Amino acid sequence: MMRRGSALLLALVLIAPAADGEELAPVAIAQAMRQVRHSDGFAARMNITLVAPTGQRALPIKISIVGQIAAARERLVIRGIAPERIRNRFIAAERSGDGPIRAVTYRESAAAAPAPADSFIPIFDSNLVVWDLFAPWWSWPEPHLGGSARVGEDDCVNVRLHTESAASPIREVVSCVDPNRHLSLRTQLFDGRHSPVRTILVEEAMRQASGRVAARKFSITGADQAVTEIEVYSGDEDYRVSSGTFAALDTPAATGNQPDHAMP
Repeated sequence: MMRRGSALLLALVLIAPAADGEELAPVAIAQAMRQVRHSDGFAARMNITLVAPTGQRALPIKISIVGQIAAARERLVIRGIAPERIRNRFIAAERSGDGPIRAVTYRESAAAAPAPADSFIPIFDSNLVVWDLFAPWWSWPEPHLGGSARVGEDDCVNVRLHTESAASPIREVVSCVDPNRHLSLRTQLFDGRHSPVRTILVEEAMRQASGRVAARKFSITGADQAVTEIEVYSGDEDYRVSSGTFAALDTPAATGNQPDHAMP
């Protein structure tokens, strides 16, 4: 069992429990999803394997994610661990309240200052996206229940969330929640034409020391049918964030404007 914290990550796959016999209300689900992400500090490490539409598998990569999440501000730092081409390459991102997500990229010990980045960039050529890690769709107004479904061998209920913001390349998200395990088994993201952009599918869950259930293995399938397989192999929910962890977000070069479509 991992220490209370590798759940960082998938705020998008966590859901707070409803009391026995209580009907799941979409607004309450969204509120619980925002609340359950809060943490004074967490860290997680994961293996990522890219699978081409042809089925060809690339060599795995390893990354770590450190974060600190509160209602007023969310901050994440993603670090490449292996192989050498991504070692000590960083992506840092933050969001204040329900505002836009701001991201920067940089290298450890590099002379150049952090460079502004698009929050929709894929992380090291995978289907894992910075924007998704913030799960901003749970802040979108007027979520709706979309009926029951079945994912694998499990029943779940769809929660549909939509934004009218023309600045967002993701306009609708459908999250299928297992109300018994309080887990989103499938998260589908669509663009403004309701074309699928990517789908996040939980394949194996784990119960943490805190009692919460989180995804341990999940996959992300892109519109081109390329698949990213992810396994969380270690984590710490009580990680002590140092004073310099998010320093890259405070540098003058990191305060530049984001691309227009990076607005949630």
